[in-house]
Amino acid sequence: MGYLFYVNMQKRSDEKVYADVHKTDERIYFSPEEAQAAIDADPQLAPYRHVVPLVALTQQEYEALVREVESAVLAERQRCADIAASWDASHPNTNYGQCIAKLILGQNS
Repeated sequence: MGYLFYVNMQKRSDEKVYADVHKTDERIYFSPEEAQAAIDADPQLAPYRHVVPLVALTQQEYEALVREVESAVLAERQRCADIAASWDASHPNTNYGQCIAKLILGQNS
């Protein structure tokens, strides 16, 4: 799933890295060394550019990845809620665990 490639991108003053594809040298490189060599070939611009790895996904691959992550998040929330709810078993005069479980699952009522 997906394909890793590299671009030479203009450095940002805040040092953050975003997929600002319009700020590349309009080339795709298949290795970081190849991308760095292209930067090094222009000593005047080299201090203002850096190699950024990017991943290409088809729309279908992206949607499948989102579904997989959402499913994993829901499963982890349920696991945490079950742990919280089980606390009440050893503390019979409270319902704190159930309250926490509802918060974890987004059941605020």
